[in-house]
Amino acid sequence: MPPKTRVAVVPIGSVEPGMTLAGPVLSSSGQTLMTSGTTLEMTHIEFLKKRGIQKVQITTAEFAAADADVYKRTIDSLAASAGPDSVDVSNIDPGGPTVVLNQMPVDSPPADSPTAKQVRTEQIEKTNRDWQARRVARQKTMVEKHGEKYQKVVQALGDPQSVSPTAAFQPAKLFTSTAKDLTEHIFLEKKLNTDTLDILTQNITTEIITRQGMATLLARAQAAGQYLLAHMVNVGVYSMYLGIKMEMSSEEIRDISIGGMLADIGMLSLPDQFWKQDRSLWDKEEKHLRSHPDAGYRMILDTAGARDSWARLALEHHERLDGTGYPKGLSAKEIGLPSRMVQICDVYSAATADRAYRDANLPDTAIRQMMGKPNLYDRAILELFCQLVGFYPEGFIVLLSSGEHAVVVTTNSKNVFRPVVRLRKDKGGRPLMPQEQVIVDLTSRPDLRIIKILEDDTIRWV
Repeated sequence: MPPKTRVAVVPIGSVEPGMTLAGPVLSSSGQTLMTSGTTLEMTHIEFLKKRGIQKVQITTAEFAAADADVYKRTIDSLAASAGPDSVDVSNIDPGGPTVVLNQMPVDSPPADSPTAKQVRTEQIEKTNRDWQARRVARQKTMVEKHGEKYQKVVQALGDPQSVSPTAAFQPAKLFTSTAKDLTEHIFLEKKLNTDTLDILTQNITTEIITRQGMATLLARAQAAGQYLLAHMVNVGVYSMYLGIKMEMSSEEIRDISIGGMLADIGMLSLPDQFWKQDRSLWDKEEKHLRSHPDAGYRMILDTAGARDSWARLALEHHERLDGTGYPKGLSAKEIGLPSRMVQICDVYSAATADRAYRDANLPDTAIRQMMGKPNLYDRAILELFCQLVGFYPEGFIVLLSSGEHAVVVTTNSKNVFRPVVRLRKDKGGRPLMPQEQVIVDLTSRPDLRIIKILEDDTIRWV
C-alpha cells in the first residue's frame, strides 16, 4: 500500500468515485467549487469536467481502502499522464467563499467541444490584443503632449517586458501593462481610462491571476518593469488575494486591489535621483520620501472617476498601529481595515525585493521580522497573510533536515512551516530523476522540517 503522506495530482479523466480531494477545486474566477476532503461521486466528477477542470489533487491515502485492481489502474494512469513535473500548483485555495451547488448538471459537453477555460483564454487574449493596440496610440499622444514628464514616468516605472518571446498568453505582462497605463493616466492626465479600468474591474484580472497562480505571477512581475512597477503590481496582487482570503465582497476586493496597486503612485512626485542611486537614503532624503503618501492621496482625489477608497489607501499605507507611522501618525482605531491590509502587503513586497543598495530578504525572514513587531501591524491580518503566502511560498527551493533538497508544491494554511514539497536532490546532492521525485506532505512527517530556503539561481525573489 502507498504511504499516507503522498498527494497526487490526477487528470480529471482518471478520477474515480470514492477518491477524496486533497485540496480545494477552484473555478477560473477564484471561487471554491469543491472543498478539500470531499469524497467524490460520479455527479461531482461530471460537474468538474463540465466546468473545464483539468486536474485535481487527490490524497492517495484513500487508495489503501480501494481494492488492488482499482489502485493499480489508478497508479498506472498517473504514471502515464501525470508525472512529478506536471504537478499543477495553480489550484491553490486563495480562501474564497465556498459556492453552494444547488443542482449538479446532468449533461456533459461533447468530447470535441472547447473547454470553458479555452474559451476564456481566447477571450482574454483578444481583449489583450485590442487593448494593447489602443494603448500604443495613447502612448504616442502622451509623448507628444507631455514630453519630458512622460519620459520621467517611463524611467520610474520601466516598460513591461515579455516573460517569454514565444508564449502567446502572458498574464504578468497584461497585468503590469494595465497597472502602468492606469498610473500614467492618473499622474499625467488626471483621468481614468475606461477600457483599462474594465480589465481591472470586470474579473479579467482576477481570472488570469487565479489561473496563473499567485506565486508564479509575482515571480515574473519582477522582470516586467523597474522596481516601482513591480512593487505596485505585487501589492495589488497580494491585496487582492488577501481580500479573497478575508471573504470580502467582489467590489471590496476590486477596490483594495486597485487601491493597493496605486498606494505608491505618489513616489512619482519625487525627484529623478530617487530612482538612480545605489545607496540607502540620507535623513534629508528620507524626510522628502515621507511626502509621497500625501502626494498620492491628492493625485487620486484630483482624478475624475477615481474612488475615495483608493486615495485613503495611498494616504494611510505607511501608518502604523502604535502611531509611529507617517504622514499623520495615526493610531490603531484611526486606521481603516483596508489600509491595515495594504500596509502588510506593502512591507512584505518591499522587504522581499532586490534593491540597488541591498539584497532581498527571503520570504521566511521577512515574515519573521514582521511577526516580531506586533505593535506595528494588525496581528490577525498578518496571520492570515502568513497563511496566504506561507513561510515557504510555492516554487521555492528548500533544504530539509534530512539533507535533501525539495521544491515547495503547495503551502499549508494550517501550518505554514509544513508545506507539501517535491524532492529534487538526495542527501548526497544527487539530482533525482523525475520518477524519483516523491511528493511529501510535511504535516505528516514530524521527523522532517525545513532548515532554510536555498538561494537557487532558478528563483527570482519578488
